[in-house]
Amino acid sequence: MSEEFKDPMKINDALTAILPENNGYRFIWTNYENGEIKHTLWENIPEGFYERRPLARAFMNNYEIEAKDCGKVLTYGPAAGGLGEAGAFKIATCGERIDSLVPYLGFKKREMLNKAIGKEPWEALPYVERITGQFSISYASLFYGLVFGIDCPDYLLFAKELERVHNHIWVMHKLAGDASQKVANMHLAAITEEFLRLNLKTLGHRYGMNFLRTGPRKYDKFHENLSELKKWFLETAEELSDSRIFIDRLQTTCILKKLDILRNDGVGIPARASGVLRDARKIGIFKDLYGDYSPPMESYGDSLSRFLIRVKEVEKSFEILESIELKECKVKRNAKKDGFYEGMAEAPPGDIYMGVKIEKGRVREIIIRPPSLVMYHAFSVGIRGNVFTDFPFALDSFGAYFSDADIFGRWG
Repeated sequence: MSEEFKDPMKINDALTAILPENNGYRFIWTNYENGEIKHTLWENIPEGFYERRPLARAFMNNYEIEAKDCGKVLTYGPAAGGLGEAGAFKIATCGERIDSLVPYLGFKKREMLNKAIGKEPWEALPYVERITGQFSISYASLFYGLVFGIDCPDYLLFAKELERVHNHIWVMHKLAGDASQKVANMHLAAITEEFLRLNLKTLGHRYGMNFLRTGPRKYDKFHENLSELKKWFLETAEELSDSRIFIDRLQTTCILKKLDILRNDGVGIPARASGVLRDARKIGIFKDLYGDYSPPMESYGDSLSRFLIRVKEVEKSFEILESIELKECKVKRNAKKDGFYEGMAEAPPGDIYMGVKIEKGRVREIIIRPPSLVMYHAFSVGIRGNVFTDFPFALDSFGAYFSDADIFGRWG
């Protein structure tokens, strides 16, 4: 891990994380063109840094709500219909429109990763994969790839794409419900359920937990079921795309322009929906698994663009899954030698950064920057100026979870 003492105001790479470090701060940066990750140290958060790098407020948890003279500040959550889990937002408004919004995090903060510290890597793995059930495979595979190496590549790719599909389709299900497209809403919920059942039959768990320990399970009807689900999904997605009501509700909602993404260090689905190619499948530790994968791109940056990216990614995931014939495979359990290992992997909404320190054969430190933390920040930028009725179409288009956002930090 290279590090230097350098003024963060003079660095142009994407900001990935900020962490307290002795008497100062550690800044983690990513170059999305060559995949280089670097660490810099500085004694403080420089004056003007929050204006230049607004995402820094997410890492420091010091958002400030901007209210106009006529405005009121409302708190939505932590227990409210429509949010789905314990989390909240502070919203400034003068009436019909949202003038400013900031995420109010911390309600789902848990100590799961502390239980991994001090354990041998193989024994720490179950705690890592349980920090966010929805992205269990993404976290487990990244931890495993960093600490053990890439083993059983076809199985890893198979599991990762199953997770991507059921997450994307679940997001589409919520968007269809938001737009009162009840038939499509129910179909997409049913397709999601069928994929979770496929997970159980092929990975041993509906959300893929313990998939590395159990190894691939033989299921002779997998490709037959996959073909049926593909046809079902494509028909439902086409119906939604042809619905004028659905399109009208998502189009021009929560727009993030290309400059918004760059200024706010956006990643994942929102970045690619705004024409910014940031995808850990091109630079992360699993890039060889994806070969010449070409991520779908859009340019308008609204909720509809994020929906379309997901549709195209599901289609590509179907192609990958159709091409894989699983064979018996057991992953190795011998970790690499002591050291600090870091890297990125593309979870369904965006990339995960993880750093793991191994000393004397045991996990001593884990650093995680979850994708949802960046997603909530992007949502807070795009929703400004939108009317309140746009809130669900905007929020659900990011596919974020408070339980995921709240695992940001250094453990150990």
